[in-house]
Amino acid sequence: MFAAHEKDGGAFIGWFCLRPEPEGPRALLGKAFTELGVRMVWAATMSVNLGSRNIMEKLEMTLADTIPTPSDMLMAEGSDHGGVRYEITKEQWEQRRRR
Repeated sequence: MFAAHEKDGGAFIGWFCLRPEPEGPRALLGKAFTELGVRMVWAATMSVNLGSRNIMEKLEMTLADTIPTPSDMLMAEGSDHGGVRYEITKEQWEQRRRR
């Protein structure tokens, strides 16, 4: 579940979510890289969200950066630890799929 905000002014627009197909998260990467022409997929979560981090690592995404906590998430437990960003490129996904 994600909150959507206007680029200009930052007004709240609404919520949206991306749900995996029955094949699971790997199917989302496959759709992005084969059907949608995406060159890189990235995901971000709180540093303390080990469940999300484990999924990103199982998908063989690479820890790319640490990120600050968004201002609208500062009240969440663990927000003082900041966040992390993982990513995987189409080339990396193709190489890992061949193994």
